[in-house]
Amino acid sequence: MNIGDALDIARGLGDGSQLLRVDAGIDQTVELDENLDPLPDGRNREADRAYLNRWLKKFVNRQLGDPVVGLQGQALYMANMDTPMNKKWVADMTKRFGQTPGGLEANSYAITRAILAALEMTGGDDAFDKLWPALLKVKIETPQGPLSVSKEGIAITDGYIAELKKKDGKMYWEPIKTYKGVVDPRLK
Repeated sequence: MNIGDALDIARGLGDGSQLLRVDAGIDQTVELDENLDPLPDGRNREADRAYLNRWLKKFVNRQLGDPVVGLQGQALYMANMDTPMNKKWVADMTKRFGQTPGGLEANSYAITRAILAALEMTGGDDAFDKLWPALLKVKIETPQGPLSVSKEGIAITDGYIAELKKKDGKMYWEPIKTYKGVVDPRLK
């Protein structure tokens, strides 16, 4: 598989923009090893996403390697965040789906929980004039940390600075600093 193949899969998933950043200046051919199955027959979005996730991890490890260990960046979610809720959620998701959840799953879960909390406040009334004000009052705990919604409808949650580390041959992001209740600066 090469980056072009991965982009074809990603375009179908709506994730191509993330992969385009990986492509810049990197050898585009990656040999797959016996631990990574070929594309599944009867492809579906979930299978493609899982395959692409595994492939990208191997791509990054093989192509970029140890020089990127120590790289720091911003994150809204990391599966290894040390909170009781996150640990339980990651264990449950991994057991059910066979892979560690990432930011997409964490965001989807948080949004769903927020909408369900708002629906609870309205007694199940999903009319916009009832649901929207309720959503703006939501304050819940999520695997990412606390979540509330600004009057403009923007999620307010913790933000993290993370460092790329390597243990037992696997790379992972480790949170090194937490910024509580990050608000989009355009809202101030």
